[in-house]
This record gives sequence, C-alpha cells and structure tokens, in this order.
Amino acid sequence: MITIKNFCIGNKEKSYFIDKFTNGVNIIHSDDNNKGKTIVSQGIMFALGNTPSFPSGFETYKDYYYFVTLVKNEQEILICRKNDCFIVNDGVIRSYDSVNEFKRFFNEKIFSLPFINKNGITQLSGLELLIEMIFLPQDDRTTFNIVNRGRYTKEDYYDFIYSYMKCSKFIDPDTILKYKQEISELEEKRKVLKKSSSLLKAKNVSASFITYTAAKTRIDEKLKKVEKAKEIISSLITTKNRQLNKITKNELLLNEINSLNRDLEQGRLICSDCGSERISYESKKSSVIFDITDSDTRKQIKEILSTRIQILYEDIQDIDDKLVQKKLELAELMKDEEVSMENLLFYKNSIIESSSFDQEIYNLDNRIAMLKKKIEDANKQTLEETRSKEIVHLNFVKFMEEFYHYVEPNDNLTVNELFTKKGINYSGSQGALFLMARIYAASKLMELKLPIYIDDFRDGELSSEKEEKVIEKFKELNKQVILTCTLKNEEKNKYSHLQYINEISFDDIVKFNLLQTKYNDIFLKFLKKLSIDIELQK
Repeated sequence: MITIKNFCIGNKEKSYFIDKFTNGVNIIHSDDNNKGKTIVSQGIMFALGNTPSFPSGFETYKDYYYFVTLVKNEQEILICRKNDCFIVNDGVIRSYDSVNEFKRFFNEKIFSLPFINKNGITQLSGLELLIEMIFLPQDDRTTFNIVNRGRYTKEDYYDFIYSYMKCSKFIDPDTILKYKQEISELEEKRKVLKKSSSLLKAKNVSASFITYTAAKTRIDEKLKKVEKAKEIISSLITTKNRQLNKITKNELLLNEINSLNRDLEQGRLICSDCGSERISYESKKSSVIFDITDSDTRKQIKEILSTRIQILYEDIQDIDDKLVQKKLELAELMKDEEVSMENLLFYKNSIIESSSFDQEIYNLDNRIAMLKKKIEDANKQTLEETRSKEIVHLNFVKFMEEFYHYVEPNDNLTVNELFTKKGINYSGSQGALFLMARIYAASKLMELKLPIYIDDFRDGELSSEKEEKVIEKFKELNKQVILTCTLKNEEKNKYSHLQYINEISFDDIVKFNLLQTKYNDIFLKFLKKLSIDIELQK
C-alpha cells in the first residue's frame, strides 16, 4: 500500500507544512473557504506529476517547490517538483527534467503504469491518467468526459483500464450496430453525390487520376498509409534528435564535474568575488540549484547524470527499433507498381482543385473507412478477449452502481456507463456522487494500492446522512483516503462520533495566507534532504 506521509510547499520567503495524515480516512476541514485546502490538494498531485490546476488566486505557483513524502512498504520516497523538474530521494538522489522522465521513475519505483496506444504508437500511460483514477479536484468537474482534459481523452481512460486489467479496449455490440447503421446511411449519401459528379464521365486514363472519386479505391488507401507512415517517421526522428541533444549536454556537464573532482584533489576552488568555497550545479530548465561542495553529494549528481544518459540511450534504441519497423512498412508501400508515386503526387495536388462533390465524397469515404476499421478491429478479437473486456466493463459499472445507490437509494438514475453521454452533465450532489462512484469503482476493480483524494467531497450540498455513507464506502477499501470540506459553525463537531476519522482542522489559518514564515525551517530541511541550494537563486 502507498500512502502520503506529509506535504511541504515553499520558496525563499514563505512556506507551509502538513504531516497529520494517517493511513485511514482523513478529513481536512475549515470554517471558511480560501484557507488553502485546494492549494494543498493540487500541490500534492502536482508533485506527483499532474497537470497544474491551482485556484485562480494562486497564479504564482511556478515560484514554489512542492514536496511530498510517500511511504511504500515502509520505505519513504521523497519527491520534489519545481516547474517541470523533479528531484527524488528513495535512498539515492535522482533528478528528472520533465514529467515524461519522472514517469519512468514512478513506473519503476512507485506504481507500474500500463501501456496505451496513443497517436498510433504504443507508449507508457501518462501520470495524468493515473491521477484521474484517484483524485477528484474541486473545479472543472464533468461527468461526460475526464476531468483532466488536455493530452488525454476518455477513450484513453478506457484504454488505461483495459490495458491494466490485461485486456484490450471494449466495444459493445450496440456500438458496432450503430457503426454499421451509420455506414449504410453514408454509403447511400455517397451514391447520390457520385451521380452528381460530372467528372465521373471522363473515359481517358489521365482523367481517372484527376478525379478523386474514380481512382479512390487504390490511391486513397495507399496515400493515407504513406502519409501516416511519413508522419510517424518524422515524429520519431524529431524525438531522436531531441534525445541526442540531451545526451550531448549531459555528457558535457558530467565531464565538467569529473574535471572539478580533479581540481579539488590538487587544491580548492573559491569564488573570486566573494571568496566562497561553495560549488553548485544548476538544472537550467527549471533553475533548480544543487549544492555539490560536499563530495558525497557531488557523487550522487554524477550518478544522476550517468543514469539519465543511460536512459536516453535506451530511449534512442527504442526509437531506432520503431524507425526500422516504420521504414520497412513504407518500403512495402512503395513496391506497389499499380499506383506510382507520380500518380499519387498528381492525385494529391489535384484533390485540392477537385469539385465540391469529390471533396464531400472524400470526407464520406474517410468516415466510412474509419468505421469499418473499428468494426474490423473489434471482429479480430477472440471470444475470450471480448468476454474479458465485457466482464471488466460490467464490473466497473456494477461497482459504480453499488456506490451511487448505496449513498442515494431513492434516486432512479441508472448507472450503465463510466461517462454520461456528451452534452449531458450531472450537477449538484448527483454529479459529485457519479464522479466519486467512478473513483471508488476504479480503486476497487483494479485494486489500486494508492490513496484516494477528494477535494470538496461535500460539493452539491450532500446531506449529513449521504456524506457518512460516502465515507463508509471509501473506508471499506482499507486504504488511505483524504477528503476536504468546509464546515459551517454549527457543524464544528460533525465527525466526532466517527472515531475512525482523522480530522485535520484548517480553522486557524488566515484566509489567503496558507504560506507563512514559521514553516521556513522545516522547508529548508526538505531542501537539504535533496541537496537543493535555494539561497543561490536569483
């Protein structure tokens, strides 16, 4: 089981620290809004790799360091984030210059992420998708899509689940039937448009290439495959060049530090301006500075750089393997003599000047091809795979239904999907319960060994009876749960009768003043644990 032990946020001027979490159910509450509960919630998730989504009054979030201490199997893992730089200490100090690099550490040391297919390439899932499974923020809630909308979609959310549960994406029979009905309607529309295209009457060979419609079957399919292969190859080459550039910079820096070691053996380095013997290493991308005057710290920085270089070489090898595969696919496409590249180029240029009929037919054919591909992919799956996906999907919905109607037994809402249909968004307590039901179901179905964190869990004016039922359902998961809420004056002792709840009060915090100087000594101790030198910041 993985738990959050403490959290710290700060800069040179002010900071905040909290370490009152237990391994069971925790409720952070305050007697008013704007006491900092959401900054703490978002700060913890930001430190774990989430996309920043701080309150509107906290635009300066980039100026701060965010520390989270996780405990996994009694081992403490300290994670610090400043902008896109991550520094971790699990016995060894490591540094990562991007969320994508940190994701590799998270996957190896904290929680194994599944692979998903994104933009035609199989890749390790992003941390944003994992956090979607365990964290419900106060803002931007929606029931018809994922909350953290950006790079990922709800389709990727499904892919995450099915990949984690060792089965592919589930397409139910009703969806396939809808695809077939849409194909039938589109083909009828295509016939009408085809009759209206005068270009189809052309008889000579040259005209057959000018008119998209007449040459569609061979040319369009090949052109799409060629363009897709070229796009992937170009993207892989760009990524490879970027990784090679990183290797060069890291190797130069490693050589400089090695040279520094030799200098120190023969004498000492001092600053000609102030006479200081302190030596620092700065991560340029995020302006994080490490004090490497100490030989042990310097050794750890060298190990960080060596490990980073090794990871980059591994990434390049993986990219080279994919490049070889894609280039072979492109070569196979070029072998087709029935449709020459000259004709393809002629066709591609001519399509721009084609009639509106041809353009509309082209769009229809793209849609038809996409739907047929989805049906084809679904039909390729074995009965066993399909059944396993059905079971996963049905169990997920069952757990959502179980949670929702345990809390709200009189509601006639039918929970039959993970997301509502587009344009239909539940609000109030109905929406809050639906979203919490999804987090509950994900944790129960996938047996996620991670904390659940709900910011403003009473959103939608949950009654006391309902919120106690929510707490009971989360408690039965036997994991760390952190909930936040604002209590009215008459609710001061609201949870005193629930002895298993750990209450954390923010009542004493002054509104809009979570960060204070009194926590600076603790904040500096966290910096020291990671050899971060904040005093040298400009």
